[in-house]
Amino acid sequence: MIHTKDFQIALAHTKGIEGPESDHQLDPGGQTVWGIARNRHPKWEGWALVDRGEPVPNEMVALFYKMNFWDAINGDRLAALSRDVAIEVFDTAVNISPVSAGKILQEAMNLLNRNRMLYQDLPLTGNIRDMTIGNLKTCIMVGRLKKLVKLLNHLQAEYYINLMRSNPEREEFSGWFERT
Repeated sequence: MIHTKDFQIALAHTKGIEGPESDHQLDPGGQTVWGIARNRHPKWEGWALVDRGEPVPNEMVALFYKMNFWDAINGDRLAALSRDVAIEVFDTAVNISPVSAGKILQEAMNLLNRNRMLYQDLPLTGNIRDMTIGNLKTCIMVGRLKKLVKLLNHLQAEYYINLMRSNPEREEFSGWFERT
């Protein structure tokens, strides 16, 4: 399967943060391989290889990420407007969820639209479709890209802070802030 250059860059970024394998007792995702959590994705075919002690091929990991995260956030359309936004939303989708990542993008754009003077507020559905893409295009055209990327990181950090406040045992995962 051929992957776009934008997807390959986003995947390399996220894999660099995730690392090859983890099995932390406090992680609700359980055992992970390149950020693919066994408890969240128990039917992933890579687990059979892991259980046999065999390496998971890069292409198997890439295909999983493409289908479950990149395509779910409409990554190619985001990247066509801004690779930086696509990378941020993709990484957030992998660590939190595609829907939550979409909501963070929508909220960030709503906060930058000058009280609906630039474009209509987006409903926080998490679905990155035509209206979200259109608003992103406008947000970029009016020179708010740098602020948008920064705000995406702030909202992601806010998500982690709220998670840690409500679940103090999650303070163990302060490495999340490397993503923000």
